[in-house]
Amino acid sequence: MPSDQRAPTDLPAILPDLPPMPDDQRASLTALLLAALTETFGPALQAAVVKGSAYKGGFIPGFSDFDLHAYLRSSLVPMLDPRTPSLDFALALQSAIGKIDVKPFGAGEAQVYLIDAEHYPDDWTPPLPGTYELVFGELPSGLPKPDRGRLASEARAYFPAVLRGAFAIIGRVLDKGDSSLPPLVRLLGTYLKPAPYHAAILDGADPLVVWTRPFPELLASVEPAWDPARGVTRYFFEAYRWNQVRQDPARLRAMFKAGYEGLQAFGARAATLS
Repeated sequence: MPSDQRAPTDLPAILPDLPPMPDDQRASLTALLLAALTETFGPALQAAVVKGSAYKGGFIPGFSDFDLHAYLRSSLVPMLDPRTPSLDFALALQSAIGKIDVKPFGAGEAQVYLIDAEHYPDDWTPPLPGTYELVFGELPSGLPKPDRGRLASEARAYFPAVLRGAFAIIGRVLDKGDSSLPPLVRLLGTYLKPAPYHAAILDGADPLVVWTRPFPELLASVEPAWDPARGVTRYFFEAYRWNQVRQDPARLRAMFKAGYEGLQAFGARAATLS
Protein backbone atom coordinates (compact mmCIF):
# COMPACT_ATOMS: atom_id res chain seq x y z
CA MET A 1 0.00 0.00 0.00
CA PRO A 2 1.47 3.38 -0.97
CA SER A 3 2.46 5.76 1.81
CA ASP A 4 4.67 8.78 2.29
CA GLN A 5 7.85 8.32 4.31
CA ARG A 6 8.39 11.92 5.27
CA ALA A 7 7.26 11.92 8.90
CA PRO A 8 9.74 13.58 11.28
CA THR A 9 12.09 11.28 13.17
CA ASP A 10 13.89 13.83 15.37
CA LEU A 11 11.05 14.76 17.71
CA PRO A 12 11.92 16.72 20.85
CA ALA A 13 10.73 15.52 24.24
CA ILE A 14 8.46 18.55 24.34
CA LEU A 15 7.49 21.01 21.63
CA PRO A 16 8.61 24.62 22.09
CA ASP A 17 6.15 26.87 23.91
CA LEU A 18 5.44 29.62 21.40
CA PRO A 19 4.30 33.10 22.50
CA PRO A 20 0.91 34.66 21.72
CA MET A 21 0.39 36.70 18.57
CA PRO A 22 2.46 39.90 18.92
CA ASP A 23 0.48 42.56 20.78
CA ASP A 24 0.46 45.07 17.94
CA GLN A 25 -0.71 42.51 15.38
CA ARG A 26 -3.39 41.16 17.72
CA ALA A 27 -4.66 44.68 18.45
CA SER A 28 -4.71 45.68 14.79
CA LEU A 29 -6.54 42.56 13.60
CA THR A 30 -8.95 42.81 16.52
CA ALA A 31 -9.76 46.40 15.54
CA LEU A 32 -10.49 45.40 11.94
CA LEU A 33 -12.79 42.55 12.95
CA LEU A 34 -14.59 44.70 15.53
CA ALA A 35 -15.16 47.33 12.86
CA ALA A 36 -16.74 44.68 10.63
CA LEU A 37 -18.92 43.46 13.51
CA THR A 38 -20.10 46.93 14.52
CA GLU A 39 -20.72 47.84 10.88
CA THR A 40 -22.93 44.76 10.55
CA PHE A 41 -24.66 44.55 13.93
CA GLY A 42 -24.45 48.04 15.42
CA PRO A 43 -25.99 48.13 18.93
CA ALA A 44 -26.79 44.41 18.69
CA LEU A 45 -23.13 43.69 19.40
CA GLN A 46 -22.92 43.42 23.19
CA ALA A 47 -19.40 42.05 23.74
CA ALA A 48 -16.44 40.36 22.07
CA VAL A 49 -13.53 38.32 23.36
CA VAL A 50 -10.29 37.08 21.78
CA LYS A 51 -9.49 33.48 22.69
CA GLY A 52 -7.11 30.73 21.67
CA SER A 53 -3.42 30.82 20.91
CA ALA A 54 -3.44 34.44 19.74
CA TYR A 55 -4.12 35.38 23.37
CA LYS A 56 -2.97 32.39 25.46
CA GLY A 57 0.24 31.52 23.61
CA GLY A 58 1.25 28.77 21.23
CA PHE A 59 0.51 30.92 18.18
CA ILE A 60 2.00 29.39 15.02
CA PRO A 61 2.50 32.07 12.33
CA GLY A 62 0.68 31.21 9.13
CA PHE A 63 -1.01 28.20 10.72
CA SER A 64 -2.98 29.26 13.80
CA ASP A 65 -6.43 30.77 13.52
CA PHE A 66 -7.41 34.04 15.15
CA ASP A 67 -10.43 33.29 17.35
CA LEU A 68 -12.90 36.03 18.22
CA HIS A 69 -16.23 35.35 19.93
CA ALA A 70 -18.95 37.97 19.54
CA TYR A 71 -22.07 38.14 21.74
CA LEU A 72 -25.20 39.45 20.03
CA ARG A 73 -28.44 40.82 21.47
CA SER A 74 -30.96 38.61 19.68
CA SER A 75 -33.73 41.07 20.53
CA LEU A 76 -32.03 43.42 18.05
CA VAL A 77 -30.88 40.96 15.38
CA PRO A 78 -32.83 37.93 14.11
CA MET A 79 -31.11 34.61 14.86
CA LEU A 80 -31.72 31.29 13.12
CA ASP A 81 -30.30 29.49 16.16
CA PRO A 82 -28.15 30.55 19.14
CA ARG A 83 -25.00 30.72 16.98
CA THR A 84 -26.32 31.75 13.55
CA PRO A 85 -27.79 35.11 12.52
CA SER A 86 -30.33 35.44 9.74
CA LEU A 87 -29.05 35.04 6.19
CA ASP A 88 -29.03 38.77 5.46
CA PHE A 89 -26.91 39.51 8.52
CA ALA A 90 -24.62 36.54 7.82
CA LEU A 91 -23.96 37.76 4.28
CA ALA A 92 -23.52 41.34 5.47
CA LEU A 93 -20.88 40.21 7.95
CA GLN A 94 -19.08 38.18 5.30
CA SER A 95 -19.06 41.23 3.05
CA ALA A 96 -17.46 43.29 5.82
CA ILE A 97 -14.95 40.62 6.87
CA GLY A 98 -14.23 39.60 3.30
CA LYS A 99 -12.23 42.79 2.78
CA ILE A 100 -9.81 41.85 5.59
CA ASP A 101 -6.60 40.02 4.71
CA VAL A 102 -5.46 38.19 7.85
CA LYS A 103 -2.20 36.93 6.33
CA PRO A 104 -0.13 40.07 7.11
CA PHE A 105 -1.00 39.50 10.78
CA GLY A 106 0.34 35.95 10.70
CA ALA A 107 -3.05 34.24 11.08
CA GLY A 108 -4.11 31.27 9.01
CA GLU A 109 -7.77 32.34 9.08
CA ALA A 110 -10.09 34.49 11.16
CA GLN A 111 -12.60 32.42 13.11
CA VAL A 112 -15.44 34.66 14.25
CA TYR A 113 -18.07 32.91 16.35
CA LEU A 114 -21.44 34.57 16.94
CA ILE A 115 -23.29 33.74 20.16
CA ASP A 116 -26.76 34.74 21.30
CA ALA A 117 -26.15 36.79 24.45
CA GLU A 118 -29.80 36.61 25.53
CA HIS A 119 -30.41 32.89 24.89
CA TYR A 120 -27.00 31.36 25.51
CA PRO A 121 -26.57 28.00 23.71
CA ASP A 122 -26.73 25.02 26.05
CA ASP A 123 -23.79 23.28 24.39
CA TRP A 124 -21.42 26.27 24.37
CA THR A 125 -18.80 26.55 27.10
CA PRO A 126 -18.68 30.03 28.66
CA PRO A 127 -15.33 31.86 28.62
CA LEU A 128 -13.07 30.30 31.25
CA PRO A 129 -10.89 32.45 33.52
CA GLY A 130 -7.41 32.99 32.11
CA THR A 131 -8.30 31.90 28.58
CA TYR A 132 -9.62 35.08 26.95
CA GLU A 133 -9.30 38.85 26.60
CA LEU A 134 -12.39 41.07 26.63
CA VAL A 135 -11.96 43.43 23.67
CA PHE A 136 -15.42 45.03 23.41
CA GLY A 137 -18.35 45.78 25.72
CA GLU A 138 -19.35 43.71 28.72
CA LEU A 139 -20.04 39.99 28.84
CA PRO A 140 -23.70 39.08 29.35
CA SER A 141 -24.61 38.91 33.03
CA GLY A 142 -26.52 35.67 32.55
CA LEU A 143 -23.62 33.57 31.28
CA PRO A 144 -23.39 30.13 32.87
CA LYS A 145 -20.77 29.91 35.59
CA PRO A 146 -17.74 27.71 34.84
CA ASP A 147 -18.75 24.24 35.99
CA ARG A 148 -16.29 21.39 36.52
CA GLY A 149 -18.97 18.76 36.06
CA ARG A 150 -20.05 20.22 32.74
CA LEU A 151 -16.46 20.42 31.53
CA ALA A 152 -15.90 16.79 32.49
CA SER A 153 -19.03 15.80 30.54
CA GLU A 154 -17.76 17.73 27.53
CA ALA A 155 -14.45 15.87 27.76
CA ARG A 156 -16.26 12.52 27.71
CA ALA A 157 -18.30 13.53 24.66
CA TYR A 158 -15.42 15.10 22.76
CA PHE A 159 -13.63 12.17 21.19
CA PRO A 160 -16.58 10.30 19.62
CA ALA A 161 -17.79 13.55 18.04
CA VAL A 162 -14.40 14.76 16.87
CA LEU A 163 -13.46 11.39 15.37
CA ARG A 164 -16.56 11.60 13.19
CA GLY A 165 -15.50 15.06 12.04
CA ALA A 166 -11.92 13.98 11.33
CA PHE A 167 -13.17 10.93 9.43
CA ALA A 168 -15.18 13.24 7.19
CA ILE A 169 -12.00 15.14 6.28
CA ILE A 170 -10.58 11.95 4.73
CA GLY A 171 -13.44 12.02 2.25
CA ARG A 172 -12.65 15.63 1.42
CA VAL A 173 -8.92 14.93 0.98
CA LEU A 174 -8.93 11.85 -1.22
CA ASP A 175 -9.79 13.52 -4.55
CA LYS A 176 -8.11 16.90 -4.04
CA GLY A 177 -5.13 18.25 -5.92
CA ASP A 178 -1.93 18.91 -4.02
CA SER A 179 -2.64 22.64 -3.91
CA SER A 180 -5.85 21.93 -1.96
CA LEU A 181 -4.13 19.91 0.76
CA PRO A 182 -2.88 22.69 3.09
CA PRO A 183 -6.27 23.99 4.31
CA LEU A 184 -7.58 20.46 4.91
CA VAL A 185 -4.45 19.38 6.77
CA ARG A 186 -4.66 22.57 8.83
CA LEU A 187 -8.35 21.88 9.53
CA LEU A 188 -7.39 18.63 11.24
CA GLY A 189 -5.39 20.70 13.72
CA THR A 190 -8.59 22.30 15.04
CA TYR A 191 -9.64 18.82 16.20
CA LEU A 192 -6.21 17.91 17.56
CA LYS A 193 -5.44 21.00 19.65
CA PRO A 194 -8.17 20.39 22.28
CA ALA A 195 -7.44 16.64 22.50
CA PRO A 196 -4.78 16.69 25.25
CA TYR A 197 -6.90 19.09 27.32
CA HIS A 198 -9.87 16.74 27.26
CA ALA A 199 -7.53 13.80 27.86
CA ALA A 200 -6.10 15.45 30.97
CA ILE A 201 -9.61 16.08 32.29
CA LEU A 202 -10.52 12.43 31.73
CA ASP A 203 -7.36 11.53 33.64
CA GLY A 204 -8.72 13.48 36.60
CA ALA A 205 -7.12 16.92 36.28
CA ASP A 206 -9.04 20.01 37.41
CA PRO A 207 -10.87 21.24 34.26
CA LEU A 208 -10.58 24.91 35.26
CA VAL A 209 -6.82 24.61 35.61
CA VAL A 210 -6.24 22.41 32.57
CA TRP A 211 -7.48 24.96 30.06
CA THR A 212 -4.99 27.57 31.26
CA ARG A 213 -1.94 25.31 30.76
CA PRO A 214 0.42 25.70 27.77
CA PHE A 215 -0.32 23.23 24.99
CA PRO A 216 3.21 21.73 24.63
CA GLU A 217 3.55 21.09 28.36
CA LEU A 218 0.11 19.50 28.59
CA LEU A 219 0.62 17.38 25.48
CA ALA A 220 3.95 16.07 26.79
CA SER A 221 2.33 15.11 30.09
CA VAL A 222 -0.60 13.10 28.67
CA GLU A 223 0.58 11.77 25.30
CA PRO A 224 2.86 8.93 26.55
CA ALA A 225 -0.14 7.16 28.10
CA TRP A 226 -2.63 8.11 25.42
CA ASP A 227 -0.51 7.60 22.30
CA PRO A 228 3.06 6.29 22.66
CA ALA A 229 3.55 6.79 18.89
CA ARG A 230 3.15 10.56 19.52
CA GLY A 231 0.96 11.28 16.54
CA VAL A 232 -0.26 14.65 17.82
CA THR A 233 3.31 15.74 18.53
CA ARG A 234 4.36 14.62 15.04
CA TYR A 235 1.55 16.65 13.52
CA PHE A 236 2.41 19.84 15.43
CA PHE A 237 6.15 19.35 14.91
CA GLU A 238 5.37 19.90 11.24
CA ALA A 239 2.82 22.63 11.95
CA TYR A 240 5.61 24.62 13.61
CA ARG A 241 7.35 24.51 10.20
CA TRP A 242 4.19 25.33 8.29
CA ASN A 243 5.65 27.78 5.80
CA GLN A 244 7.94 25.03 4.47
CA VAL A 245 5.65 22.03 4.97
CA ARG A 246 2.71 23.59 3.14
CA GLN A 247 4.80 23.54 -0.06
CA ASP A 248 5.56 19.79 0.22
CA PRO A 249 2.61 17.45 -0.51
CA ALA A 250 4.49 14.38 0.79
CA ARG A 251 5.09 16.04 4.15
CA LEU A 252 1.49 17.23 4.25
CA ARG A 253 0.22 13.69 3.72
CA ALA A 254 2.55 12.34 6.41
CA MET A 255 1.48 15.14 8.75
CA PHE A 256 -2.19 14.35 8.18
CA LYS A 257 -1.59 10.63 8.72
CA ALA A 258 0.28 11.22 11.98
CA GLY A 259 -2.38 13.57 13.33
CA TYR A 260 -5.29 11.37 12.36
CA GLU A 261 -3.71 8.26 13.86
CA GLY A 262 -2.90 10.21 17.01
CA LEU A 263 -6.51 11.30 17.30
CA GLN A 264 -7.62 7.68 16.85
CA ALA A 265 -5.30 6.59 19.65
CA PHE A 266 -6.67 9.28 21.96
CA GLY A 267 -10.21 8.25 21.07
CA ALA A 268 -9.51 4.58 21.75
CA ARG A 269 -8.15 5.31 25.22
CA ALA A 270 -11.02 7.71 25.97
CA ALA A 271 -13.47 4.89 25.18
CA THR A 272 -11.92 2.78 27.95
CA LEU A 273 -12.41 5.59 30.47
CA SER A 274 -16.04 6.47 29.68
